[in-house]
Amino acid sequence: MNVASHELLRNYLAINTTLSAATIGKIDQKFQFKHIKRGEVFIEEGKPVKWLCFLVSGIVYAGTPRNGSCFSVFYFPFECRFFSDIKGWYHRNNAHCSYIAATDCRLLCIGYEAFDQLLSQNPDMKLFVNGFGEKSMLEITNQHLLLRIKDKNERYNQFRTLFPELYQRVSCIYLAPFLQMSYSYLCHIRSRKGLF
Repeated sequence: MNVASHELLRNYLAINTTLSAATIGKIDQKFQFKHIKRGEVFIEEGKPVKWLCFLVSGIVYAGTPRNGSCFSVFYFPFECRFFSDIKGWYHRNNAHCSYIAATDCRLLCIGYEAFDQLLSQNPDMKLFVNGFGEKSMLEITNQHLLLRIKDKNERYNQFRTLFPELYQRVSCIYLAPFLQMSYSYLCHIRSRKGLF
């Protein structure tokens, strides 16, 4: 399973960057495999961001604490994509939000020191860093555009259309705060449409 995870990472870099095969191999060797259990917080708001992560499988959500253990959810990274607290990771600051496993997840992670070493040894790594930042910000922006739709039913329908992979797999527990509606209202919409 670990070998398959690294193969996904290498394929992603080969398709989405102009990095050479040699550089991709060097990057891949520095990533560590991690199995994260459901409910585990692995980037915590207010604490240093230690990892750049590649989500191999599972569902992760980003959010900020609200009323104790309840979270305000604002972003779902996609599988086979990189994610991190971008501002914190780029500027070596504390995380601006927490990243929590909504399901058991498989990740490949690289720490600051290992990544800084790759940057210093491989100038073309900057292409990778810039591309990661741009893609992540675009995904966050696209997901946030949904929240401008005032009608809750329309917001839900647009989410189903634009993000079918998330819609089919993310529990109402996490979707409700993301879509800015109550859990009971979201369950009502889904049951009315015969989707619950």
